[in-house]
Amino acid sequence: MRRAVICLMLGATVGAAMNAEALANFRRHSALFCKSSLSWVNNYGLQTAGGGSTIVCPYIDDNSSTRTAITTLNVHIYQNGASLATAQACVKYYGSFGYTCDTAASTGSSASGWYTVTPTYSGTWSSSTYANDWAFLVVTLSNANDALSGYYVTSSS
Repeated sequence: MRRAVICLMLGATVGAAMNAEALANFRRHSALFCKSSLSWVNNYGLQTAGGGSTIVCPYIDDNSSTRTAITTLNVHIYQNGASLATAQACVKYYGSFGYTCDTAASTGSSASGWYTVTPTYSGTWSSSTYANDWAFLVVTLSNANDALSGYYVTSSS
């Protein structure tokens, strides 16, 4: 009897853990969804022609991956020089002109290479203040031949 109770409890615990795991969602967004007048597509992703390119990427906010339930936001950037690339989460206001952004995160190194940047999103994307506004990312690439591959999010709903 005791063994049956232990097995039942263990089964219930494993089942609950598997169910919690199943509730997490993820979404990968290709840089091909993004817009920039100074970029083109190649093997690296969306690449800059010269320095100083700003790329804007929409966040697809639906019931399978709502932005207010995001637990991870990673932006994947290739930096081809000493100037840092940055990414920041923003919202465009729904009922008026204007937008606001969280603090930008940078690649943090002057070395060329692939970087995963994790911008802050709690002040805009996760904030109930901006729940009805349109979410987007702003990525600034500073060096010639920097590139944006895309971004990745996980959410709890």
